[in-house]
Amino acid sequence: RLNIAVDPNNCNRVYIVWTDNNPLGGNNYSLHIISSTNGGVNWSANDLRRIDNAINPALAINCLGELAFSYQRLVSGNWQTIVERTTNDFATTATTTLNTFPDGTPASTFLPYLGDYACLTAMPSGKDFCGVFSASNNPNPANFPAVQPLWQRNVNTATNQLRNLTNTSNVNVSIDPFF
Repeated sequence: RLNIAVDPNNCNRVYIVWTDNNPLGGNNYSLHIISSTNGGVNWSANDLRRIDNAINPALAINCLGELAFSYQRLVSGNWQTIVERTTNDFATTATTTLNTFPDGTPASTFLPYLGDYACLTAMPSGKDFCGVFSASNNPNPANFPAVQPLWQRNVNTATNQLRNLTNTSNVNVSIDPFF
C-alpha cells in the first residue's frame, strides 16, 4: 500500500507513506513516512514516522500546510482507527482515535478483514480533513471515542444494538464503511 500527499501551497513539499513487512515477521506490517522538500529529487534519509502492526495508510495536506496521517492499527487485540495531525514532521502531533473495537468482533467472513482501503483528503475550503475507513458497526459509544457517528440504519441506543429495516428485531454487527 502506498499513498502520497503534495502540499497545495508548495509543490516541492511531498510526503509518501508505504506498508511493508516488519521485522516481527508473520502478518505484521509497518507503515513508513518519508518526505521531500525538492519535489521528490531527494528524500529524507530516515522515517519521519513509523507505525508497527498497522495497515491502510492515508496522507493529506490542507491549505494551511498541516499534514494528516490516518491508519488502522492492532493494539492489544483491538483495532484502532487513528488520525495524526502535524505541522512539524511529527516532532509534535495531535492524535485522534476515531474507532476502536476487539479484533474478531464481528467474526471474519472474508479477507482482508477491514477491507483494503482507506481514504483521507483535505477539504479545499480550509483546514478540515475528511476520509473513509472500515470498522465494526457495533453502535456502542465506547467504540467511537472522538465523535459518535450519525447512523444510517436503525439503532437502539439504550441497548447498543443494530436493528433491522423495520426496527422490529436486532441484527448482527458487521464491518461497514464510515465517512
